[in-house]
Amino acid sequence: NFPSGVTVSGAGKILQVVNSENTYANTVSSTSYADVSSSSGVVWETSITPSSSSNKILVNPALLVRSSWNGGADARTLVKTLIKVGAASYVDFNNPPTHNTGGYDYGSSGLQVRDYHTYTKIYTASSLDIIKFKFQISCANASATVEVGFSGSLSTCSLMEIGA
Repeated sequence: NFPSGVTVSGAGKILQVVNSENTYANTVSSTSYADVSSSSGVVWETSITPSSSSNKILVNPALLVRSSWNGGADARTLVKTLIKVGAASYVDFNNPPTHNTGGYDYGSSGLQVRDYHTYTKIYTASSLDIIKFKFQISCANASATVEVGFSGSLSTCSLMEIGA
């Protein structure tokens, strides 16, 4: 209970939640980054428009990533989160910009690794412009393969606006 005369603002309250899901099969066998798609030719983006330029955005992705190399050693893969505010270009959201997943087989007989790329991070809005997030994947070795959405597996991205 609050003492008499105290008013409660939106500070710390969850003001809106945006959740997007993706089961589209994305497969990459390259050391170059490729956008994670939500359908053929369509980049998977999750967006939110803050109601105040001082509010916070809680970012919580969960991408199920499978990396493999049949008969090889290096099935390490990289996942990047990028952010775009308004009409600006996409830039790396995290520092360092990549999340490493996968594995290394010292016997070089091959391996397959499944791992969730997940984290929670706060972004402070600086305008009322739409904020978009997307993901990119690549392999540490061009002979490996990285997949998101394999066999219809579910990846999600949740964005929550929190009152300042």
